[in-house]
Amino acid sequence: STPTETATNTPTETPTPTSTPTETFTPTSTATPSVTPTAVVQNNPPILNLDTDNSGGDSPDFATAFVEDAGALVIVDDVTLTDDTTPTITSAAITITNLLDGDDEQLLVSTGTTGISAIYSNGVLTLLGRYPLATYEVVLGTIQYENRSDDPSTEDRLITFVVSDGSLLSSEVTSTVSIISTNDSPVVDLDADNSGGDSPNADAGTYDMPREPIALIDDAVIYDSDDSDLELLQITLVGMPDGPAEVLQVDLGTSGLTSTYVNGVLTITGTAPAETYLSVLNTLTYTNETYLPASGQRMMEVVIGDGDSFSQSAIITLGIADVSTLPNWPGWTCLSWLDNQPQDWVDVSDTPTVFWDTFGMYNQGYDPLATVAYALPDSGPWQMLFVENGRVPYTVFSGEALSDLTTELARQPDDTYFVRDGFVVLQWNETATTVDDSQIFTYFCYSAQPYVDLEPTTLDTSNLMTDLDTLAVSGSIGLDVTNSGSADINNDFDIIFYEDLNGNQTYEAKSDLLLSTVTQSGLAAGETVTIDAPAGGRMRFAGDLVHAFVDSQNVIIEADETNNILYAQCSLPE
Repeated sequence: STPTETATNTPTETPTPTSTPTETFTPTSTATPSVTPTAVVQNNPPILNLDTDNSGGDSPDFATAFVEDAGALVIVDDVTLTDDTTPTITSAAITITNLLDGDDEQLLVSTGTTGISAIYSNGVLTLLGRYPLATYEVVLGTIQYENRSDDPSTEDRLITFVVSDGSLLSSEVTSTVSIISTNDSPVVDLDADNSGGDSPNADAGTYDMPREPIALIDDAVIYDSDDSDLELLQITLVGMPDGPAEVLQVDLGTSGLTSTYVNGVLTITGTAPAETYLSVLNTLTYTNETYLPASGQRMMEVVIGDGDSFSQSAIITLGIADVSTLPNWPGWTCLSWLDNQPQDWVDVSDTPTVFWDTFGMYNQGYDPLATVAYALPDSGPWQMLFVENGRVPYTVFSGEALSDLTTELARQPDDTYFVRDGFVVLQWNETATTVDDSQIFTYFCYSAQPYVDLEPTTLDTSNLMTDLDTLAVSGSIGLDVTNSGSADINNDFDIIFYEDLNGNQTYEAKSDLLLSTVTQSGLAAGETVTIDAPAGGRMRFAGDLVHAFVDSQNVIIEADETNNILYAQCSLPE
């Protein structure tokens, strides 16, 4: 059945608890609650030390010395590079802070196969590339300083090092390089363009004209890179087979330098720029005063000095030709004769010639105790040779002073003449000496350039009159003179008219009677001039021969003067 009653009773009191229940929480897990912290990392810069073991006493810096001309210098000791927060380096800069010699100074480095790149510019060496500390450490240990200046500044160079790890730079460390300058020796180069292929030495060619100087220098250069002045130039002839006859000379000009030549050593001294010494060196000549120089080579050693050191020597080589066989000079005529037969001339190069002069040089009557030799004067030029048994024991002489010649030979001449018209005669008196015939002149050589030949061709005495009572002459003498040579004569020459009293066919001022003298100004080759000379004075013999002598003097060199005299009979009055 379904209950039909509804409860109607409602409690009217609320129960009050007499105690509060207590609940205990017992964890079932020991896990720690998860917490994520925010980390803050401290980055330290790299540290570079150039002298880790402090052998130089200034670690981390370093000090060393560079010596001029000694080559590049490593400017670090035992390098270490550390970084406790970054294992790599990205770059390094090494800087010469006081670059005093410009491009002559530089920094060098060896990067090898490390991959680090290096760039040097204007005193700064930069290393680039991210590589481990150890790699940079090795490369930094190869840094070198070089100075190629020959006169470097001696102020210490301060070279700083800085590396970067990409974020921070290291502290700057310094390598102090002191500069020790050395004296650079001067330099001489006798063949600057090396045309001879043996620079600094030079080949001066061949010496084949005795007694004539030969230039030895072509394109020489001398300099001193660290001294503005030189003090000495010395040229030494190495080996002198012809002794003091071998001479070195220079022209000092206005250089202000002084020179001495002793035993083959030519020394030039004085304080002067290299350019001044070079100008003097360029005038250097060699002369061999003997007629027959010893053939072969001569070597001359050239050295310059700056007061502190000397240059390396440079060598001049000169070949000496064999001139022992006569003749061997183009354009020269060489004559010889047999001893005791000086009239028997034998020409060994061209047509024999017998010479005349103004003062009776031609000797028709040969004295068996005398020997006559003929040669051209120095205006020719001329060479006189003295031969003994095929050798030439005496120096060749020029025609400036016959007294010097006779003194040198230690002979007493019977007659000597220094002749005005271009020739010299020596007549030796053999009775005044013990010299035997083997020492008589055997050769002489001459050069007659240019070739001229004055010749009187027609002598006219028809207008010359003689007073039979007083022997006084009057009127005029006519003469045609021809230049039979191939060269013009530009100098004056005289025509002398005279009476030849001693009959020797030449004019002697002391014994012959002068009738007239005329000066002619030059004569072209092949041309003839007619002379009309007024006559005066007295003759010794009426109707004697009148001679005309063309006197070319020593300013005109003729190859042949045998045709310079012409004579004709003087007409007598009816």
